[in-house]
Order: sequence, then C-alpha cells, then structure tokens
Amino acid sequence: MKFFSKKSLFFFICLNINNINAFADTNVVEIQLDNWSAEINLKSLEVVGKIEQNSLSIASPISHLLSDFKNLKKSSNIYSWEYPEKNISVEVKKENNFLVFKFTSKIPQIFEWPSTLTSTTSDTNNSEELVIPDGEGLLIPTQDPFWIAKIDKYDAYEYSMKEQLTLPLFANITDYNTVTYISDSSLNNTLKFNKNSDSIYIQQEHQFRQKDNLSPYVIKITVDPKQDFLAPGKHFRNLLSQKNELITLKQKASHNKEITKLYGAFHAYLWGTGRTEESLKLLKDLGIHSLWLGYDQNNHEKYKVTKKFIQSAKNY
Repeated sequence: MKFFSKKSLFFFICLNINNINAFADTNVVEIQLDNWSAEINLKSLEVVGKIEQNSLSIASPISHLLSDFKNLKKSSNIYSWEYPEKNISVEVKKENNFLVFKFTSKIPQIFEWPSTLTSTTSDTNNSEELVIPDGEGLLIPTQDPFWIAKIDKYDAYEYSMKEQLTLPLFANITDYNTVTYISDSSLNNTLKFNKNSDSIYIQQEHQFRQKDNLSPYVIKITVDPKQDFLAPGKHFRNLLSQKNELITLKQKASHNKEITKLYGAFHAYLWGTGRTEESLKLLKDLGIHSLWLGYDQNNHEKYKVTKKFIQSAKNY
C-alpha cells in the first residue's frame, strides 16, 4: 500500500483540478457519429459537419444571441453546458447516426436555432436547395431569383410547424450532402425564411412557454453523403418505426371501417365546378368508383359542397 505525503497529495489534487479547468476552457466539442463527425463551437453554437473529406455547415453561429458558456460536462456519451445569462441549458448526444440537441429554459423566451445561413468556415459546402414539408413538399433552390424576389409576396416566409407543415422537419441540400433536421415535437416550433443579397435560408425558432411547462426543445440532425430530397422523409419514417408509431391502413381500418374505401382510391381536390353534381356524374361515367375528395370553401364562393353533393358522392 502506498502512502502520499501531504505535499504529493496536494500536487495530485491540483493536477486534477487543472485538468477539469482545461476541459471547461475548451471552446469546441467534437462528436464522432457512424459516418460523419460534428464540431460544435460552444461560444456560438456553430456546428460544422465532416463527411468523406468534405466539410458542411450544419448550424451557423449565433454568438450575438448567447452569453458565455459555463459548466461544460461529459457523462457517458452526453455533453452538457449552460448559458447562465440566457437561462438556457444544452445537452448533446449521439443517438444512432443522429446528433441530438436538447435545450431547456428556466424562463419563457424565444430561442432561434439552427440556421442554414452560410457558415463562417470558408471551405464548407454551399447550400443549394431547401426541403420543406409544405403539403406534398417543396424543393426550393436557395439562389433562385424568383424565390428571392417573391417569397414575401407569397406569404411563405413563416411556417408554424404544428399548423402548416406535414412533418416536423426540414432539410438543407448542399453541394454534396443532405442535412436533415427533425424536431421531436412540432409544438411551439416555427420555420422562418430569411434572405441576404443572393440566397435564402431557414431559421428555426422555438418558443419556451410557461403554459406548456417550458417543455424542452429537442432537435435531431443527421447527414447523408449525397444529395437526396427524399432523405428527410426516410429518416422520419425510420424514427417512427423505431418507436412503433408506424400505423398501416389495415390497422386504422380496425378502428374505422370507412378507411377500407381508401384502398386503391384516387385522391382529388375540388375547385370551382368540381363541386357540382354534374362533375360527380362525369367521374362515375368515366368508371371511377373509388375516389377521395377533399375541399375547402368559404361563403363567397359560387360553387359549394352541399349535403346533397356529399350524399351523391357516397351513393356513387
């Protein structure tokens, strides 16, 4: 058994304290995932990904929105730290091939992160297209003159993730890769379009609200080594499958027999004269007997879906 003198014990304690402080002074954390790695700047929350010798911007820096970070810790595969002046705590971990960020706040506030604006690192991939799950989906070229000039006029510059998006996600397609951002919940999340002189980019915003018990903001990020606008949908489906939340039409039909009518059915949306019984008869005469019809309408429209129209559609 070895005994330490008071002097050597003091030296041992100081050495370990210095190691902790050295770790706490680190400004960059690197996390290795399955086929890519991420460098997180703790001062600015900038994230740069590296995959197959390429660097790409995953989240642009927001140091102007933050304060000095403190209490950097690592336990198991989780890094955590705090921005005390902003009352925000951060946890980051690897989950399969996703980089998972969890933000918590002690006070009600709005937190803007991440953004697809170009990174401060000059050798990163350029953003080429944005994938937005608006309806059947939008693929928006970031440097397209039409979108840059008209996006404000088309009232598409802000999306409530809960009310206006089909899925709680978006993606950024760069020169060589696809970056997918999936939120654990659509609650209190908003996607905002911004633009600079030559391109448009996305800024996601989360609102910490007292009436929702300041629920955490969790976002999962992964990178694919190719340009693939279907990648975010595939990842979301896989996540649902892992949580046993993929429900088939057959399973739904066990609760609602009407769903069996959707098997093999066309889907169509009605506008104008499509809301008349003459149109229904035309569809029947064309041999179409399984059809899902969707519509929206207001009191000012000339042609309206009536109870008689609905009954005729059911009869056909």
